[in-house]
Amino acid sequence: MKFSKAVVSLFFLFLLIFSSFAFAEDQASPAQAYLDELHAQGKERVIVSFKDDAEVDASLVDKYGGKLIRVFTIIKALVCEIPQENIELLKQEEAVKYVAPDPLIAPQPGGEERDPEELAEFLRLKEEYLTNIKEARQAAIRQATKDYVAALKGIIAEKKQIQDLYNKTLRKFAKADKKNRPLYRAQLMQYRAMLKECNNKMKEALQEYRQEISETKGAYVTALNSLEEKVNEMMLLSYTGTVEVRWNNLEAGLNSHAAWDRYNLDGTGIKIAFLDTGINYLMPNLGGGIGPGFKCLGGYDFVDDDSDSINPLGDSPEETEIHGTEVASLGVGQGVDGGKVIGVAYNASYYAVRVMRQDIGFGSDAIAGIEWASTEPHKADIISMSFGSYDPENNPEVIMMREACNAAYNAGIILVAGSGNSGYTYSAWPAGFENVISVGAHAEDQTLYNNVGSSNGGVDIVAPGARVYTVHPDNSAWWVWGTSFATPHASALIALQLQYVKQNNTQPNNGYLWELTKHSAKDMPLIPDPVYLGSGKAWAAETLGADPWVDGSIDAMAEKWPLSYDIAYDNYLYLEEGLYPAYYIGTNMYYDVNLTNNTDTAGNHLGDIENLEVTATQAYYQHEGEANLPGSPICAFSTVSSLTAGSLEILPDTYYLPWAMVPGLNRTALDLEFEFADDTSNRLIKVSYPYAGLWCPPPAINEGFPQ
Repeated sequence: MKFSKAVVSLFFLFLLIFSSFAFAEDQASPAQAYLDELHAQGKERVIVSFKDDAEVDASLVDKYGGKLIRVFTIIKALVCEIPQENIELLKQEEAVKYVAPDPLIAPQPGGEERDPEELAEFLRLKEEYLTNIKEARQAAIRQATKDYVAALKGIIAEKKQIQDLYNKTLRKFAKADKKNRPLYRAQLMQYRAMLKECNNKMKEALQEYRQEISETKGAYVTALNSLEEKVNEMMLLSYTGTVEVRWNNLEAGLNSHAAWDRYNLDGTGIKIAFLDTGINYLMPNLGGGIGPGFKCLGGYDFVDDDSDSINPLGDSPEETEIHGTEVASLGVGQGVDGGKVIGVAYNASYYAVRVMRQDIGFGSDAIAGIEWASTEPHKADIISMSFGSYDPENNPEVIMMREACNAAYNAGIILVAGSGNSGYTYSAWPAGFENVISVGAHAEDQTLYNNVGSSNGGVDIVAPGARVYTVHPDNSAWWVWGTSFATPHASALIALQLQYVKQNNTQPNNGYLWELTKHSAKDMPLIPDPVYLGSGKAWAAETLGADPWVDGSIDAMAEKWPLSYDIAYDNYLYLEEGLYPAYYIGTNMYYDVNLTNNTDTAGNHLGDIENLEVTATQAYYQHEGEANLPGSPICAFSTVSSLTAGSLEILPDTYYLPWAMVPGLNRTALDLEFEFADDTSNRLIKVSYPYAGLWCPPPAINEGFPQ
């Protein structure tokens, strides 16, 4: 039937209203169920760490009757299942450093609710859809009944006509002589066969009628079961409005809108790895696909150990990518093709790395995700982690997670994580680790997030994370709370910073971007406790005309925070094109490097600089934009032990311009390394600045140039 085919053809999306940690009391999460089954077999899932001077020995797993799950490369460790009775024996192996249970981690949402306006529209369309399928069912039943009655009437009329002929022939048969009786008998047999055929037709018509009624009811049940996904499809098709830039991207939030407008930043060329529950990268707003040419460059599912980070949709919330999709949309959502959310770095690329289910996961899968995202060919610029755990920091499993984060940081990656939603004075790990930026959550009214949970302390910064607008994998709109959702804001802000430095040929290390984010954070008077505020709220850029003016991180970079520089050339002959000091090849060049600690005017926090190392490199090239030539001489100045806020340091140097150099422009590049005096972590900050400095005339002008 046409109605049945139309209903069956509806495609399946998925919608489930849920609480992130809501499981029935008698229903264990899949991870916990797996552990319970493992324990019932007398086994344990453990991480085995090996000593620094030893190699990872996977043969030990077989030796003690275990099953190897994974071997790490950024830390000397492996994950395995092993009989509990053999754990102590494994610990005694010479090469083994730790054997610890694989810790459980969890996403960090505080709560969520469906957007009321969209919910009202959803309910309206739901009622409309229910009405339509009920009417379609009734119409199909009426038509099938009408067709059956019409067929039955036709068969009955035919049967009556045949019965009349049969009765008439029977009377003739009774009166006929012996000679004619065989003829009438044959006719009677023929009429009996025709009557039998009519009876069969009536049975077939009834059977067909019952079949049509059954199909109609089946189609109705199918349509009823597909109600929510069909309604969501209708909503998706009906959404044609321009995406709204909401408070989290405006001045109440981190004001990324000002960075978009004033600096033309959108995250282009930057890669963020979201370690989460999986992401629906098929959504147009998140790129519509995965791999080369797509916004989502790739991914991996460490929960199910396959290359597709989308988990097949199941019947319960832990089988979906809800949390990860919500997080990624806030960070990199494009706001196009029906997308309702525009992310902070809306044109950035991303990796979808699934390290947990919707409710819980294993620490070893998170370590594997960090390892994956910090190595080529899928190395990210930023790793964003909206999960956490509260195991004691001296536990072996926590130490191994810290080692993985340190390895990623040492590889040049910036790591960001949510502080947690329990209101503690300290952050959950990995946010609590020294080399991970801990992000708390604030609300639109500039207070600390404390709804359905409360933002943890021990943070570096806070970002929008209370009643923030985002979407589920089916594109339904939700308001969400929690540090899970503050995390992608901070991660994507750093993506804008990275884009800015690339556009301006500046080369900072991750320590620079870390401290920049903190020193440009904006004060929040309604969060007076620095334990919960950290350095302040993440702040991208100030709005033009604002009074008072508060530098955002992009503003601070534009002002060459925290060390503004100038190179003063002293003995030049003239200014080529009115810009470049000219020197003859074969003469001495005298110049001063002038460095000012401008934290009193750039950024929002004063900072004394110490252990400043300055290197000036004279890099030759013939024309602007061409590659530097080899053999560039380097001058390393004496260490500047301290440079207080607002103070100037002048570093003089003399450089002989050798006859071997190529005439043309000469670039003086500066490499700076330093620390902030008040940084208890002694985080090394590095930044390199290109500086087109001087002009060396060609041989025809330079008298005495060797032939």
